Amino acid sequence: MIANSQLLRRNRQFSAMIRHEANPLGRRLAARGTYTLVWDSSTLPDDAAQQKQVETYRLLFEKMLYNMNKLSEDRTLTPEDMQAPVNF
Repeated sequence: MIANSQLLRRNRQFSAMIRHEANPLGRRLAARGTYTLVWDSSTLPDDAAQQKQVETYRLLFEKMLYNMNKLSEDRTLTPEDMQAPVNF
């Protein structure tokens, strides 16, 4: 199964896509998930801005993975889990 999701923010340059691919591992309820985050950083003025964007996206993506793992273990998300790890 492959799913693509486009992330959009109103009134901002924010163009990113998350690709999720799930491959069965042979057991009935087991699968390996592969996530790919793609975005266009060509609109940023310099290397420092691009590095900041890379770090911001990395933190957001890791937070999403943590939350998905927590939900898959039937645990509920706390208000802190629902907050973005960085400010935009």
